[in-house]
Amino acid sequence: MNCSFIIEEISLSGSKCTFYSIKFDGESDSEFMKFVKKYQRKNSIDLGDILMDINRMVSTDGARENFFKMEEGKKTDNVCALPNRKSKLRLYCLRYSNIAVILGGGGEKGKGPYQDYPILLKNVELLQEISRLIYKRIRDREIYWENDKLSGNLEFKIEE
Repeated sequence: MNCSFIIEEISLSGSKCTFYSIKFDGESDSEFMKFVKKYQRKNSIDLGDILMDINRMVSTDGARENFFKMEEGKKTDNVCALPNRKSKLRLYCLRYSNIAVILGGGGEKGKGPYQDYPILLKNVELLQEISRLIYKRIRDREIYWENDKLSGNLEFKIEE
């Protein structure tokens, strides 16, 4: 997979939590916005629940673990999913404590693990790679926390 993208703050951010999403070069919408547009009619109830959780995180609760299905990827990669209850939709993300969440993409999920659903597997694997790149840049001091927000070099290129 060869791609370039930026991690950008999205308008859903607030005083308790900052939300970011991934935006690939040449695309007008972030991965989160593509997810919203795809499911706003197709699965509006489950999407509404996810958006309600995000609103609560932003305004009152922060990104507490109880909102997420934790450890959807590996224990060390921060990949988790919204919502943390029965739902046909999964929105995959990277959670950094209670203060920051990078929203990726997702899709519909039935019974069984996400690995059984190609679109979900693709989203999780992308977030795992992004998590690895972020940790490397944090170690190299190219990305840092400033006033509870991600700062620094948030432009990435994946070459394989």
